[in-house]
Amino acid sequence: MEQLCLPLGAFHQEDINWLSQAGHVENIPAQTVLIQAGRTFHEIYWVLDGLFTTVVAGSDGIEQEIAQLRAGAEIGFLSFINARPSVTSTIAIAPSRVLVVSHTKLVSKLRQDSAFAARFYQTVSAFLSNQLRGISTLLVRSQTTAEQLLRKVFLVFSEIYDRDLDWMVEVGVARKLISGTCLIQEGQSLDAVYILLEGTLAVSVTAQVDSVPVSKEIARLATGEILGEMSFVDAQAASATVSAVENCLVLALPRLQLGRKLQQDNHFAARFYRAIAAVLADRLQDRLTRHVYGKLIYDINQPMEEELEYEDEIDIATLEQVSLAGVKFDWFLRRVRESFKG
Repeated sequence: MEQLCLPLGAFHQEDINWLSQAGHVENIPAQTVLIQAGRTFHEIYWVLDGLFTTVVAGSDGIEQEIAQLRAGAEIGFLSFINARPSVTSTIAIAPSRVLVVSHTKLVSKLRQDSAFAARFYQTVSAFLSNQLRGISTLLVRSQTTAEQLLRKVFLVFSEIYDRDLDWMVEVGVARKLISGTCLIQEGQSLDAVYILLEGTLAVSVTAQVDSVPVSKEIARLATGEILGEMSFVDAQAASATVSAVENCLVLALPRLQLGRKLQQDNHFAARFYRAIAAVLADRLQDRLTRHVYGKLIYDINQPMEEELEYEDEIDIATLEQVSLAGVKFDWFLRRVRESFKG
């Protein structure tokens, strides 16, 4: 049985054994394109040995490396979570070996085993968080403005159950933020995960550009967004500064109580980490396409082209999901308001 080297310590030995049995090992010659940008694929890969590069093509057609992947690295998590074509290409730099696990087998296992699902989505979340941290310099160097207001409420509230929301209301602490208040300071540790209930928050990152620290606003967040989740899943300091653009209401989920709940309830943990993974995957895809690489984003002033698929198109199934999540969020907001007044 091939021994996997998995990072972050989320997987148990039984998980590693299952992955080894469910998958198969492939030898990848140097210069082989394992994943081609713009195409869909139906496997997840773990690098057993060798070296890969992940590249993305800029609007000028020139490819830029954003990561190198060695033994223990995962390939394909982003597309598995958001079910969209890959934004990046992954190419073998040297002769390599990978363990290949099909989406079909993995989805079946996730549905049947909540403990495995919790550990899997925790691992995915930490991986995507590290990828987001790794592109900060690219975002600061780009010439585009901050992302438009994002309302990603459905990514969280479509994944979790009503009883999960009850627990959040019970343990959460509602906080009002006056315009200009700094909620999260880049480089500092966090003691809570936050859900934005009302108002608008600005996200800024700092990176070294030509040996000079440069700070830039990269996004504005609308109601329903979750914050501080990256520091929670990868146990690192905050990767960005988050400040109130206007008066806001947030719900703080204390880190210790949230961690205890995740350890005690595998079903909740699977849903929570799945929601976090969906948020991070969507955020990573957005930032790669919108900030740097000029993919097809629909503009309100342009005519629609039926033959083209835009990066931000929403299908009917997703719209139904959004509608249900919106209802959940409105109910959740009323509960928090009532608790806050009390």
